[in-house]
This record gives sequence, structure tokens and C-alpha cells, in this order.
Amino acid sequence: MTDLCNLEIVELAPLLRDRQVSPVELTESYLDRIARLDPQLNSYIRVMPDEARAAAREADLEIGRGTWRGPLHGVPLGIKDLFDVAGVPTTMGSQILRHNVPTRDATVVERLKTAGAVILGKQNLHEFAFGITSENPHYGVVRNPWDLDRVPGGSSGGTAAAVAAGLCAAGMGRGARQFLRHRRLEADLWPRQPRGGAAPGVVAGSRWAARAQRRRLRPRAPGDCRF
Repeated sequence: MTDLCNLEIVELAPLLRDRQVSPVELTESYLDRIARLDPQLNSYIRVMPDEARAAAREADLEIGRGTWRGPLHGVPLGIKDLFDVAGVPTTMGSQILRHNVPTRDATVVERLKTAGAVILGKQNLHEFAFGITSENPHYGVVRNPWDLDRVPGGSSGGTAAAVAAGLCAAGMGRGARQFLRHRRLEADLWPRQPRGGAAPGVVAGSRWAARAQRRRLRPRAPGDCRF
């Protein structure tokens, strides 16, 4: 049987919609894979198994009732730890913000949840998103899944590594245009950059972030960029 974690979103969406695969089964497959592979890659700062399982069960019930929200419904995603998820620390890769717990979701996270996506966890990054290696001194170096002696780029290195290794179906990252090309080459991904204003973000401590950067979903394959 095909490993569910190797399927693209364009393949997963109809399987979830037609109930050939359940969001619960899919989420468990990703959580198992994270537990097996991420100790080497260090792509996640925080995995959220309880929250992910609850969201997957909710998606399963909705789809079972005939309420399918669209192609991201029940699809497990990762979030760069630069974006707020309510009730979960947003560290921005720094110890200074380790106790920074937002009370509301970033706009992009809110929209993903509204689309029915399952959030697997918060992903590692270059500290404060200021750098292109993702060699984080506090949460550890992110490793490139294609060669553990190399880095996956940055600042969204954790997101790039997780998507490339099949530790999430896609990931929400952020970066300037040149960093986007850098990660594309190093981790063999197909980042999608939305038009200006299409995907605003509400990021705790945004004064630390380069304001010229844009938020984008990082899928594994070009066909998934349509979402």
C-alpha cells in the first residue's frame, strides 16, 4: 500500500472527500513518521499531537456528514514557528520568546483552520527568521533530509525539511524572494508565493521580522501550488 505521507495534496484531497482515507488515519501516519524521522532532522520545535488528533476527528465527522470544506479539509500541515497558533508558544526560534503564548491565531493560521486543515506543529527556523541556514542555537540545527550533513536553507528551514521528508503535506513559511529560491534549490520544493495582500499574517513580535517578506504555503509538488 502506498505510504500516505508520500501523496501530494492533489492526490489526498479526493481520497479524503470520498472517504477512502480518513483524516484520523492520515494524521496518525504523519505523527508516526515525525516520531521516527524528526529526531534526526529537527524540523519541528513543537509537535502538537493532541490538537492535531482533535482537529482530524472533527474533520472526519464533518466529511462524514457531507460537509467537505475543500481540498485542504483534513490535510495535515506544519506551521513555521513565526506564526501565532492560539494557546501554543510562538518562539520565533529564540529563547527570549519561549514563554510567548498568543491568545489568537495569526490570520493565515485562522484561514487554514477555516479550510479544515490539521495543524501538526510549529516548525524550526533560523532565529528571528534572520538568516538562511536554520542553524538555530537554541532549538538545534535543522538537517537537510537529502543529506544530513547539509542544511535545508532558511529562514524556513524546518518547514522545508519537513515538507521534503514527508513530515507534513505542506507547510506555512515566510521569506524574501531570494530566500525562496534558495530553499527551492536546497530542499527540492515548490514554494507558492501569494500576491500581495492575499495572505496577511498577524505575527507576535513582528517588529523582529523583515517587513518586506511575504507569507506562503510550501507544498511538495507543483500540482499542489493551486491550493
